[in-house]
Amino acid sequence: MAFQYINKAIRIQPKRSDLYYNRAFIIGRAGNYGKAIKEFTLTLHKISTIE
Repeated sequence: MAFQYINKAIRIQPKRSDLYYNRAFIIGRAGNYGKAIKEFTLTLHKISTIE
């Protein structure tokens, strides 16, 4: 359920890097660590292009 909400929030506000971080955190808590690492990496790229 949280994953669906965060994906919707990202679609609405794709420039908010904190949403990508939250999605990575949710994925990690679900036990999908490989995908979570990829999401955290995406978050870092988003932050570096925004700032």
